[in-house]
Amino acid sequence: MPLSMTAWGFSKDKYYSINIRSLNSKYKEINLHLPQEFFSLEPLVYSLINSKITRGKIDVFINVNEEKNTTIKINEKLFKNAYIKFKNLFKKTGIKDEIPLDVLIQNIDGIINKQQTETKEIYNWQKIKNLFLKALNNLFLMKKIEGEKLASDIKSKAKKIEKELKKISKDYIMFKKEYTNSIKQKIKEIFNQDELVINKEVIQILDKFDINEELVRLSSHISQIIQLIKGKGVIGKKIDFLTQEINRESNTILSKISYLEITKSVINIKELNDKIREQIQNLE
Repeated sequence: MPLSMTAWGFSKDKYYSINIRSLNSKYKEINLHLPQEFFSLEPLVYSLINSKITRGKIDVFINVNEEKNTTIKINEKLFKNAYIKFKNLFKKTGIKDEIPLDVLIQNIDGIINKQQTETKEIYNWQKIKNLFLKALNNLFLMKKIEGEKLASDIKSKAKKIEKELKKISKDYIMFKKEYTNSIKQKIKEIFNQDELVINKEVIQILDKFDINEELVRLSSHISQIIQLIKGKGVIGKKIDFLTQEINRESNTILSKISYLEITKSVINIKELNDKIREQIQNLE
């Protein structure tokens, strides 16, 4: 089944979380939003994402869990000395209030120290790679689910176009019959020709209104679309090309024949085709 370009994948462990967002784009575009600690791994991250994605705008975000990556150490000796000095100061100045601990902690540097844990294990590529693969798996799961929905809807619209083509074929027979009788009558009235000459003239005139080739090509294009959405791989650009051809053949029919029922069907085909074209913009 085809894949949607719009999706989101997520994974995390105790040190960091990874978000991968995929959006519509005609081309492949990969944007990495990495913390400074990951800059040395950027080529590896890019290569991994690039090998898995075929089309779309991809944004990759890595967030480091600072709480898990930080240890706190308290300088007990410094705290005790500061507390004693403040206590003596309060006594000398006659202040009977308790010493506010936040004054000590916030105004005396070195009492509380934050230290980064050993980063060798945290930023190990193999661990990061495995986490990326989990996020990518989640991304592709959503791409598949959304792609199946789009494919189902596109197939439904393609089937409706097939019905309209069958209707046009029947209406075309009726058009030729009505038009032939009308032309014969006019030629007979104006030129008073015999039946053989009239039939020859009618055939030449009807050749200008022949749409059999257009109907055959339209049927072929729709069949190709249905086959493509049953398969795998990058199909968005292929279907986009086919929808352009469907639009062109439809316009040719409209320019050749001005027959109400056929015109209605062709307009329906163009509307359905435009909807398919909108939807395939979201397919790889």
